[in-house]
Amino acid sequence: MKLIDFSDESPCGLPGGGPPLHIWIHGDIDADLLARVASDLEAYPDAGELHLHVDSPGGYFDAGFDMYVALSNHRAARKAAYITNASSAALLPVLAADERIAEPSARILLHQVEQSPRGRWTAAKHAETADYLTWLDTSMAAGFALRTGTPAEVFLDAMADEDPAALAWCLSINLIHEIRSP
Repeated sequence: MKLIDFSDESPCGLPGGGPPLHIWIHGDIDADLLARVASDLEAYPDAGELHLHVDSPGGYFDAGFDMYVALSNHRAARKAAYITNASSAALLPVLAADERIAEPSARILLHQVEQSPRGRWTAAKHAETADYLTWLDTSMAAGFALRTGTPAEVFLDAMADEDPAALAWCLSINLIHEIRSP
């Protein structure tokens, strides 16, 4: 199965030259938040800069990935993420930023993708779901690798536990580029 495409194709057209656009990614990553972010991006296609303010415990992978795509495709010449909390699916829109800046007390959590069982779960359903979740984990690690230059295996290892990542480690692997001075 082909991995999810995190490639960084340049958006069409010249970079925007308008005023900066501030986008607040607060709360759960879900369809409602995705719709609000997409609406903001559509309303300001000529923004010269995107400033993402991220304080989210995570949410749904699909909404997070779609947010990543929407942010990546915006024409802004500069994209920066300011992180208070980027856990789980909230890391996906953060990856769209070329500058990722964490507060000194920021919480960053990578973990394996999960799915809540619905309906009747047979052995075949468990095996199929395990394969799908492994594919998602591998795709996400490949996306992190593409955007940071760090091998995907580093991210797969980090995703295996449920502990927040140390900011110094995040800095060392280019997941973030700066820890803001207090």
